[in-house]
Amino acid sequence: MADLIIKNGKIVDHRGIYNAAIVIKDGKIENIVSESNLPSANKIIDAHGNLVMPGIIDPHQHLGGISPLDDDILTETRSAAAGGVTTVISLLRRRYKETGEVPIGPYLPKKDRLREIVNTKASVDTTFNAGIEDDEQIGEISRYVREMGLTSFKFTKGYRPHFADDRLLYIGMNAIRDLGPPSMMMVHCENLDIVEYLREKLIKEGRSDLAAYTEAAPGFVEAEVMNRMMYFSMITRCPLYIPHVTIEEGVEMAARYRSMGVPVITESCPHYLTFTKDSQFGPLGMINPPLRDKSDQAALWLGIKNGIIDCMGSDHVPNKKAQKTVMFEGTARSWQGVATILPVMLSEGVNKSRISLERLVEVCSFNPAKAFGLYPAKGVMQIGSDADFVIVDLHKKVKVTPEILHSASDYTLYDGWTMEGWPVMTILRGNIVMENGEIVASPGTGQYVHRMLDSDKAEISKRESNG
Repeated sequence: MADLIIKNGKIVDHRGIYNAAIVIKDGKIENIVSESNLPSANKIIDAHGNLVMPGIIDPHQHLGGISPLDDDILTETRSAAAGGVTTVISLLRRRYKETGEVPIGPYLPKKDRLREIVNTKASVDTTFNAGIEDDEQIGEISRYVREMGLTSFKFTKGYRPHFADDRLLYIGMNAIRDLGPPSMMMVHCENLDIVEYLREKLIKEGRSDLAAYTEAAPGFVEAEVMNRMMYFSMITRCPLYIPHVTIEEGVEMAARYRSMGVPVITESCPHYLTFTKDSQFGPLGMINPPLRDKSDQAALWLGIKNGIIDCMGSDHVPNKKAQKTVMFEGTARSWQGVATILPVMLSEGVNKSRISLERLVEVCSFNPAKAFGLYPAKGVMQIGSDADFVIVDLHKKVKVTPEILHSASDYTLYDGWTMEGWPVMTILRGNIVMENGEIVASPGTGQYVHRMLDSDKAEISKRESNG
């Protein structure tokens, strides 16, 4: 007998749309069958003709950076569930600025504690990107993989004290390449020297408008570092992931390097698809990298449609209005948006004919699963994969408020927007975690995801086949 059957829905994955029922056993997809051939089950969900998609994967979060990680895992994975997100990947940082950020500390001594936090507090499955800041951490990378299940390593050119110089990046690329797939380097691309100079200049001029915030980090500072990182990737053959691409030039550059065989994966974020530097948000609109122009926005949508932008991430940092009151100041130069990834892509993408449903699933589920070593357990509708789904009413209209997003943040830039297309149920490994906007999961329904190198998986498979 099956544990759960989802029937009367239109299944959507990156390969197409079709009518079938999904049979779930022990948290996995046991079968995908016609409606006329259903086995018995302990529970049956009627999707009422709505879309059934693989759960959304958010590969880009910053939990534990402002508030304690325990608190963020509890509240923000609930927000993820509200938005149809079934897996989140947050960034670990070893040390933080002396401005209120909460340190996680060295990773290896905290590995059991991290698992405990996730396994007791998370509402959706959770794993981490490892922030790398020095030679000592590069020396520990292979242990991060095998002891902590981390296969993605983030370096930044955009912040101090986390700043990585080119020497560290080059050494890191060679070390990560030698691990083999799916390990990869992630780089926040901004020329910090120029940003700091321009920022100070604009502050002295008394500028405090949101456009000035963008002028302090113009598109070329992103493009220059992005070009350098892609070139290094070509030289070292290290897989490279560029998060939060904001500029038209970035789309063009990714296409050019990829045509030369460079292993580069690109990500953008919903806020760059919906807001510009001319938006009237004041300090609430401070996001790094900053909001850009309408021409960049159009190029990003086209890049998604044409397969140049591979993934969508939220860059989610839970924060309060009170932490963003003065332009250029404060710790919260950030965005909170995990619960609105899918609604934005449905409302502004699919329902405005910018992208297809299949492409939405590709950039929000399938591609992140492949890039971050989660496939084939996640990101795809196939037998043996985790039973992670989001059921979507493509024509449901919802007026956005902070309250319906279930985040610790007390605001959203989408406040008052009416979006068409909304998740009505989120299912994690066969467990309903959100239904009609209500979070029904208990903390600990989500679990720590231990990722593995392909070589280690092959070795395990070989041992198992030999008895």
